[in-house]
Amino acid sequence: MLQRTSIALWAVAAWVTPPVVAGALGWSGIWGSGSAFGDYLIPAPVAGGTLHVPSFVVTLVLVAAWPRLADGTAALIRGAGVGVVVLGFALLIDVGHLVQVATTDLPFTRLRWEENPLGLFLASDGLWLLAWTLGKPAIAVRLLPALGLAVAIPASYLVLGPTALPQAREPFQWGRHLPAPGPADAVRLVFTRLPADHPTFREQARAFIGDRGPAGNVNAEAMAFLFTDSLESARALGERELLTTLCLYQDGTPERWLPGRGDCFGDHQTFRDRLNEVGSRLPRSLPGDVRSFLIVRELCTDRLESAPAAASPHDEFCSERDLGALRDELAARYPAASLEDWGIPGAGP
Repeated sequence: MLQRTSIALWAVAAWVTPPVVAGALGWSGIWGSGSAFGDYLIPAPVAGGTLHVPSFVVTLVLVAAWPRLADGTAALIRGAGVGVVVLGFALLIDVGHLVQVATTDLPFTRLRWEENPLGLFLASDGLWLLAWTLGKPAIAVRLLPALGLAVAIPASYLVLGPTALPQAREPFQWGRHLPAPGPADAVRLVFTRLPADHPTFREQARAFIGDRGPAGNVNAEAMAFLFTDSLESARALGERELLTTLCLYQDGTPERWLPGRGDCFGDHQTFRDRLNEVGSRLPRSLPGDVRSFLIVRELCTDRLESAPAAASPHDEFCSERDLGALRDELAARYPAASLEDWGIPGAGP
């Protein structure tokens, strides 16, 4: 009877420990709603506690069978318990960050932890199993196999797991944005593991950028992507020597690859720049509708028939503009002599 009571108390403590720890740390439920305490406490199919059931049941069976186990078997279970605890803590660590620290110039500042319920369940159940086995004397038999299990279980994850992480195998990672010279320009750093002269560097770089260039950006007509082999420089303040620069434009200008930190904007005029330039040349005294007509005429005369609608800011600006109809509207509002003076000949009857 005493044995059953002890197991029951052990089971309650082992089940509630992960919810209490997760709740105290401020974790959210697996589905992102509410506190993890209630989510991990309930072993329902839609709750996080479901993930705890397998390791908890296995541990409970071992605890119930512990008094009848042979010394050799008990030694192996202890070794496996230690390995499971280490594996649980390994799952709670941000291994991706450690991989980047080990394989790039990113400095190690602190150990980062992740909200990983599986790691928490394994670490907690493993510790409770080891706590239950403390009542059994130290076992010398099968010591080496037990130690092997203790090392092999977490080592298999630490060796194989990081190689599957994107941070360990992807040749490119996004960095920070940098100030751009114009309102329609954008500059962004990109970290790369490949040398700039790699045979497939440019092809892979364009595939990585994908639709994040000007074609998929409503705020930028020209973009410069600066490639660096320093992850620290790509993410933090400070800037090392850059490998190469990719220039992309929304107006159909061919892409350019420039060595080092190339200038993508100095010899390129965006539509917004041209719009401001045309507007600045017109007298301020002109009526607003007249100014608008003159701007449309200069920017869109040769574009209305040749460019598809909404292919770029320029095409979008010029789409569905009917210069003849706009001229007729002005003729109905202003004398022909005034229109002639404003450079709009042939308006009106």
